[in-house]
Amino acid sequence: MILKWNLSNGTVSSKPVKVMGIGGRDVKASEVREVLDHLSHLILIRAVVSGNKKGAEAEAKRWASASGKKHYPTTADWGRFGERAENVRDQRVLNVLHPDIDIIVRFPGQVSSAVLDEMKNRPYVDSSAILMEKTLREQDEPHAKIESGI
Repeated sequence: MILKWNLSNGTVSSKPVKVMGIGGRDVKASEVREVLDHLSHLILIRAVVSGNKKGAEAEAKRWASASGKKHYPTTADWGRFGERAENVRDQRVLNVLHPDIDIIVRFPGQVSSAVLDEMKNRPYVDSSAILMEKTLREQDEPHAKIESGI
């Protein structure tokens, strides 16, 4: 289920939400910060769930810490599960440890099949959609100022 933005008032939800940040290892830190900063202006983020691997997950963890948000770390047991480690971790996180995740924020890069399956049933948003929405708002702001000054 894709999260629908309510552009009329700029918010998706008034209740504090728990988000899961997922994505690839090559995502730039600045992109993760920009996306989560903008998302936090649209909704009240109470907590972030993410892994510790380099890229989107580690940057989501850093953002949570810098923003004073609760962070729930997740780790994959590579020794026990090998190539399936991230998939097993994500299934456990979404279905057992944090079934109360409100929104999955997907950054570019590879995502486990467990998360892709859950994205069929849970609200999610691609980071590119948040950046696009941010750009549209920034483009509209000068017009709004001009209109309100008339």
